[in-house]
Amino acid sequence: MSTKSLIFLIFLLVNVSYELGGYCSDKKIVENEGIDGYSLVVEDISDYFLQTDYRKAFYNSASCATLTTDDDTSLCCYMKVRYKLDKAKSHYTSRGCVEVSQNSLANSDSFGDMRRSYEDGIKNHYADDPASTVSDVDVDIDCNSNFIKFTALAFLVLLL
Repeated sequence: MSTKSLIFLIFLLVNVSYELGGYCSDKKIVENEGIDGYSLVVEDISDYFLQTDYRKAFYNSASCATLTTDDDTSLCCYMKVRYKLDKAKSHYTSRGCVEVSQNSLANSDSFGDMRRSYEDGIKNHYADDPASTVSDVDVDIDCNSNFIKFTALAFLVLLL
């Protein structure tokens, strides 16, 4: 095996093994608050805790695809929430993971309803607090892991 191939293989193994394992709930960025909607999970709880870009998933969908879920009927998907904090008049982005049922993925109407549910739930949760009222909420959910596909293809090319 050539030196370049060995270095490439080690690089892939280190990058993949960094994200393998763990639970989807460890990287979640939204918390179900019941009738209040969904709150954003952040570590700093202060008056302006939403005024920062927050990232728990660093490699987009690859960060979440290898994580395990609480049940066998769900997948761990990458979620990006972009919102405007009205008091700061600025847009912020949070990135992390969310568990999505396979039924939602199979039914595109249900998947769209789920996205709208997150958007409305986040707006509703922060509606009563004038210091952290959010608007222009946009939720993107990505359950397709191109990273794993590319890694598998690179490994096959390496074997050939």
